[in-house]
Amino acid sequence: MKRLSFLPRALRSRCRRLRDLCETSCQPEARSATLKTSEGAVTDWREHLTSDPKICGGQLCAKGTRVLVTVILDNLAEGLGRDEILQSYPTLEPIHIDAALAYAAELAREESLLPLKPA
Repeated sequence: MKRLSFLPRALRSRCRRLRDLCETSCQPEARSATLKTSEGAVTDWREHLTSDPKICGGQLCAKGTRVLVTVILDNLAEGLGRDEILQSYPTLEPIHIDAALAYAAELAREESLLPLKPA
């Protein structure tokens, strides 16, 4: 795990919180494109996220909304809880947050999409 010492203290704690959330939510045994939710169900992000050129310029959004997946992930990274995010974006459902995390986990597993430099 890369050290976060170069970041300001407040941002380090938010990054750690998101990392911890991902580590507990995205178990290695989870299948590609899926995430186990707190209820034990498995979320396939492709069922809950969509990309339409007519909506938000084709960027990936929560299905049935105009809320970008990047906005959901940014809010989680900033330390906001699920309830706060759902209050801020009334069109979102809890499954959209699970789907965004599943999508992020899949991207993290795909080294070919974002090759990381060795530490």
